[in-house]
Amino acid sequence: MTVPVNRMTGEHLTPTDGYLDESLVPGEIRTSKTMPRADDHLIAYDDEDDYGEVSEARRARSGRPPSKWLRSLYAEELRLWLPEVEVPRVGVSGMTVWTHLTRDHYFDAEKIEGLNDMELAKLHSVAHFGY
Repeated sequence: MTVPVNRMTGEHLTPTDGYLDESLVPGEIRTSKTMPRADDHLIAYDDEDDYGEVSEARRARSGRPPSKWLRSLYAEELRLWLPEVEVPRVGVSGMTVWTHLTRDHYFDAEKIEGLNDMELAKLHSVAHFGY
């Protein structure tokens, strides 16, 4: 994993222990203005008929992206469903959970608007768990 970079300031996260050495990162990735993104059409969705179920395929890709079903839910629906599932907690560092969910897990900001911090954290854990 490369050292996180603040997109606004361009500053690298410090300390950098545990991250890939910059010299090992390909130049086109290191100097890119936009990070490569896994577009929906590039990922096989063989596991998309399992609404509300965990998928090992999604879990193997660290919940990126979570199921189309999960990303289709609105805050009101998520509020009803999230308490029903038990998942291990997964943390986020270097950014807000909101930013991580919308940027890296491809949630639509309008759909999850209104969720509180605890609900966003649980949604993040649910995504990583393979829902």
